[in-house]
Amino acid sequence: MELGGVVQTIKVAHFRLAYSRKMFVVAYPRESQEMVFDAHIRAFEFFGGVPKRMVSATAPALLYLLHPCSRMTT
Repeated sequence: MELGGVVQTIKVAHFRLAYSRKMFVVAYPRESQEMVFDAHIRAFEFFGGVPKRMVSATAPALLYLLHPCSRMTT
């Protein structure tokens, strides 16, 4: 992507609801843990809440942090 005449590499987070297929996309200048959390917060705000069912392709451990029902006992 070009920003201010300079070619920049960006990271994109995308989310899609399973039933409605409604999509949310947000871009960041780099990938970091803060970016992942911010992207989820923005997506949940966009969708009007947290879906009952989520599948994470990039950060399965994130589900542990976001939803207490996904916590496994050892």
